[in-house]
Amino acid sequence: MTAAIEWLRAQVGPLRAVAETVGRLSTATGRDLDLAAAVEIVAARRQVVETARALQEATPALQATLGEWFRGRDTDLAAIDTALDWAARARTLRTGADAALTAEQAAALRTSTSPDLSDFIALWDEARQRIIDAFGPARQVRLGTSLDRFETARDLLRDLREDETGQREWFEYLAAREVLAEYGLDTAVDFCADHGIEVGRLGQVIERTVYRAWADTVIAGDERLEPIAALERNEIVEEFRRLDADLVQDAAGTIIEALNARRPAVTANGAPALIRAEGLRQDGHLPVKELLERTWEAAAALKPCFVMPPAAVSRYLPAGRRFDVVIIDEASRMTPAAAVACAYRGESLVVIGDDAQLAPANGRPSVLVAANDCAAFTRLALTRHYRSRHESLIGFANRTFYQDRLVTFPSAHPAGPDLGLELLPAVDAPVEAALVAERVAHHFTTRPTLSLGVVTLTAAQADAVADAVETVLGARPDLERFLGDDPLTGFFVKPADAVQGDERDVIILSTGPDLAAAGGPAGARRLDVAITRARQRVEVVTAIPEARREEPADEGERRLAAYLDSAGITAEAATGLSPLAASVAAVAERWGYTVTRQVGAGHCRIEIGVRHAEPATGAYALGVQCDGPGYAALATARDRDRLQEQVLHGLGWHLHRVWSVAWFHDRAEEEGRLRAAIENALAVPDVFAEPDLDLVTRPAQPPEWALPYQRATIESLPPDARVNDSVVRALLVRTVEAIAEVEGPVHIAVLVRRIREAWGISRVTQPIRQAIEAAIDASTTHFDGTFVTAADAPIPAVRVPGDGVTRKPEQVAESELQLALEYLVLDAGLVESDDLIAAAARLFGWSSNKTGSARLAAMLDDLVAGGRLIAHRNGLIAAPADDLLDLPDPATLPRRDDTTSVGFETPESARR
Repeated sequence: MTAAIEWLRAQVGPLRAVAETVGRLSTATGRDLDLAAAVEIVAARRQVVETARALQEATPALQATLGEWFRGRDTDLAAIDTALDWAARARTLRTGADAALTAEQAAALRTSTSPDLSDFIALWDEARQRIIDAFGPARQVRLGTSLDRFETARDLLRDLREDETGQREWFEYLAAREVLAEYGLDTAVDFCADHGIEVGRLGQVIERTVYRAWADTVIAGDERLEPIAALERNEIVEEFRRLDADLVQDAAGTIIEALNARRPAVTANGAPALIRAEGLRQDGHLPVKELLERTWEAAAALKPCFVMPPAAVSRYLPAGRRFDVVIIDEASRMTPAAAVACAYRGESLVVIGDDAQLAPANGRPSVLVAANDCAAFTRLALTRHYRSRHESLIGFANRTFYQDRLVTFPSAHPAGPDLGLELLPAVDAPVEAALVAERVAHHFTTRPTLSLGVVTLTAAQADAVADAVETVLGARPDLERFLGDDPLTGFFVKPADAVQGDERDVIILSTGPDLAAAGGPAGARRLDVAITRARQRVEVVTAIPEARREEPADEGERRLAAYLDSAGITAEAATGLSPLAASVAAVAERWGYTVTRQVGAGHCRIEIGVRHAEPATGAYALGVQCDGPGYAALATARDRDRLQEQVLHGLGWHLHRVWSVAWFHDRAEEEGRLRAAIENALAVPDVFAEPDLDLVTRPAQPPEWALPYQRATIESLPPDARVNDSVVRALLVRTVEAIAEVEGPVHIAVLVRRIREAWGISRVTQPIRQAIEAAIDASTTHFDGTFVTAADAPIPAVRVPGDGVTRKPEQVAESELQLALEYLVLDAGLVESDDLIAAAARLFGWSSNKTGSARLAAMLDDLVAGGRLIAHRNGLIAAPADDLLDLPDPATLPRRDDTTSVGFETPESARR
């Protein structure tokens, strides 16, 4: 209290002084002021004093600048502003812009008096109007503008005075214009004059005008060119595709109905009863030939198509029984004598074969040669080549054996580890066989879903390779399951003489150490067969060095040497384009996109390929096709508008069609469609990826319900750890739970591989596997024998490839697959089952995977059977929301930050 009183006493003096000052200011202003108002008045007075001081200091300079106009505080500011404005207008009069005057000009303005210029102005106006009237109406406005400014008027008058031939040229121009006007070209002349086009280009303008008028007349008079709009034409093409596809299905249905109508009724007696009785008999069956003789009409009605080798025809078929059509396939390998056994049984005969492939043994002529030589057959050339999914697989054979007659289709993807042709040199024959075996093991390890075959050029080389493969795979129990004997898809090692008719996804070709393997009369044919068996990839393993390819002895050796030299060399794309395609390509290049002209090596090419923004991919994001000469060369609408694009779509192409009439008629609109198609293709594509989704923007990210797969982070393995240590056992349990929490449901094989990679285990032995299984049992996870799931499993999610992980079809849980199928149907609304399966396979990264497609198809049947999906006549639709469909809301699905990299620690990184 005492301190407060002392403080108040100390403030009395200052407060009394402030009160006195505020009182004096209140008296001076004639009103009562509070402290804040007094402070404002003091601040204003201080500013006035400072301003007066600044004015006093600037007085000499202002007086020198303004002269008699400066009167200190009494200076007339309005008069100063008026004088400044007058000076600015005076400066502008000289050049039309407010530019500084010279000293002489300023002195003249200061000393001269204002003359009366009205007479001169009148004279100028009269002269100006005479000049304007001397020209036509189209020039008068421009001339008047030029004469209104001193500088431009001076230049114009000088040019007119110095132009001695201008008048004559003008009259010549008028005369020429009258001639052109008689032909209706005065509009073109006006266009050139208005746009300042050079005289030398007038002919081009007139030519373009004539062509455009002619084109407009043709378009208006030819109903085949309707509709003009690209979207309407696309709708017509899409309707044709749908109807044409329906025809194929209807044709199959018609055949089935016809066969069902022929099916004989089952009776107690007669042929049907005999067939049924023979089927139920355990032994003592009738000979096939006798059974068919006694039941021919019923058997032929039930099974109208018989497939058998020539030697079996007379053995099994009754004498005298005939067919409407007999088809001989692989006719290049069949002798006429063997063909007669079946050919005579048909009312008509079809002989199918390839005269560039192997002939019958011992050099005898084939029935194909006999059919060609007798001139009794109508010849049809089947030139479309659909097997090879990359042109490098068939390019050499097409050039060398088929004279470029085959129509091949380019792939949207570049050659790589799983696609295209690759040459793998070896030192000598034993090393070559070992390298082939190594490549076989590599194939089954890295791409087990693709079928594989090994082809050699000699039987001896086949035996050597087979022994090497057996040795390598014998040491790999995990690969024994691939040594199946399925004749259509199983693995094989065969010489070229025995491989005609086979095909596999990947072929490893072993040439042996010498060109002589392709020598002899049939050497070239063996080579043709050997190099045309693959659908996706050919690996050529050869011990023939370049030095031994220089002097081949015969045709087969020369072609083998040429094949080895050309293996792996990418053919250069052609550059010639139709004018329409060249115009479209130029537009895309002007926008800055990377464009390749004429993608492909065969007759079917993508006219314009737009590459992905990432050069490392090398793939094409979009193919642009025009209805130019290549389109017109296809004789049927089915080839033009359905089959060819269907094949290209299967090879990974997204296509955009530019119609010539629309490009001519509405260029701006078509350029907009083209740019939208390119931008959509360069974005992350929609999983359905239809080739002709015009002006439909695909999402820039995967569907919201699909998450990128992420690996779990795994604790490092302690140094000198042993699998039976208590520390390792506890660590294994924690590791299993961590992997299941992040990656579950996770396949047991994926879980084991994740542990092996993280801990640097070179080989998973039986004790290690038992320790992992024991850890699974001891953990809190759930294990159904195939998949490991965390105890508190989150809402199921669809995981797409990510974090370096692409799962095989068998490594994805059923719940995840079902969720993906249902969400895809929800997104599409209505979708055909084949398209749905293909979309789901692409979503999980299973390109052309038969195993994945089969599993998805079976699961689709289960979803339909369970009411989760409804089979509509035009496709599949989702079950109603109030029915059985209770999918999680995408907003509730697990979310992970895409910017964080989730991985696992290696022992080395953990120690660091």
